[in-house]
Amino acid sequence: TFCDRKSPSFGTFATNCGRWSAGWPGATLWSSGRAAAIKKMGNASPAKAARFRALLRTAFYGALIAWLLILTYETYGDGASRRMVRSWGSTDVQLGTAEVVRHPPGETRQRIRFGSNTTFLDGIKTCESFKCVKEAHLLPREGTPGARGGNGTNARFNFPHFLIAGYSKSATTSLYKHLNMHPQVLSPVKKEPGYLSEHCKYIGRKIKCSPEFQQDYLVHLLKRDEFVKRGGEVAPYEATPRILDMGPELAEILAEIMPWVKLVGVLREPISRAISKYHMFATKFGLGCYVNETLPFCLRNDRDRWYGYPRKSYYSDPLWYWLDSFPTNQLKIIQYEDLVGDRQAEELHGLKEFLGLDPTLTGDSLSWGLDGDGDDSGNANCRHCDSPGWPIDEFTYRQMVDKVRMDTDQLVRLLDKHGLADGARWRQNWEKIWEENLATCKEGACMIQLS
Repeated sequence: TFCDRKSPSFGTFATNCGRWSAGWPGATLWSSGRAAAIKKMGNASPAKAARFRALLRTAFYGALIAWLLILTYETYGDGASRRMVRSWGSTDVQLGTAEVVRHPPGETRQRIRFGSNTTFLDGIKTCESFKCVKEAHLLPREGTPGARGGNGTNARFNFPHFLIAGYSKSATTSLYKHLNMHPQVLSPVKKEPGYLSEHCKYIGRKIKCSPEFQQDYLVHLLKRDEFVKRGGEVAPYEATPRILDMGPELAEILAEIMPWVKLVGVLREPISRAISKYHMFATKFGLGCYVNETLPFCLRNDRDRWYGYPRKSYYSDPLWYWLDSFPTNQLKIIQYEDLVGDRQAEELHGLKEFLGLDPTLTGDSLSWGLDGDGDDSGNANCRHCDSPGWPIDEFTYRQMVDKVRMDTDQLVRLLDKHGLADGARWRQNWEKIWEENLATCKEGACMIQLS
């Protein structure tokens, strides 16, 4: 209808429209749609035709205005601030330079609040917000002995340096206790504080977290003052296993407010993890499907995301968001069965090297220093270790295996593509668990052992 030469509203545009549309890649679709619209309008009353043209004009100009607003946001607003030049290293951070951020006339915004001689630790010791911490990470690490609490060395670690981000019921408590014994780690006040995953709200690419929560998170939970006092020579971290599962909600925002942070995820065979979660929530908190229903019923029918239900995109979908937002050298993905099995020493050694910690300062066993806490593998929260097994009918278990196998295929492809793990060994470990459990089935009833 815009190309209709009879339309008095478009003048020269209407005159040239035929030549313009002929060279357009969608010319055929445009022409056929235009012909159908003109034919429909020819059968309509003049009043209806006028309303139809007015509606199309409104849609066209509305889309044009929306495009201009998006372009303005990306050029002048927070979209431009995301394009700050930075290069976060693995241990010794290579700092980039913040580009000049343009703003509309009459608006002034201070991107870097620190003086020209301010160093990283000097900046961190004044920070009580995520924005301040992000700006402090752009400051130089070199400085005088006075700026380093008397030792004059560069701060080795970021603030925070890493997150144990997932998954629950996958030996994250054991990992938390093990890392807390490392002399180069600054342990948080508590495990699973839920600041980022529960107390803050997310709107688009913005995080809405009260100033009080941000202050408590940085100053109290992460022990800001102790980090500064020790010259940045210890690695502060948070351990909230729900974070990794919140990839769709959190990945892009966390990459915006903490682009340097390293993420550690432990992934367990999905059905074992689901059963373990159902058991924990029912016995420890009195919550979830397993409180009032049988385990097979919960596995088949429950749809709650948090209480254990093995979804079709159990691991692959959340991980995709993290891979899209963070470079692979900031992600460490560990298979639970390796962490508590024969490869435990190798996995712990590799994790410490990934975090920039000296692997020789602690033992390479989760049971190291626990004084008998946990099972033989050092799994501190092994509530099912004494269980003879979980009775589940064969039909339900096979149904669950088919469901999680599809997700495993996608997960393995992601791990192989990004060089995060040996996908073939990963799949083999889980296939072995499923085969051994199916081998226990007799007359349609199985006794499932968890990994």
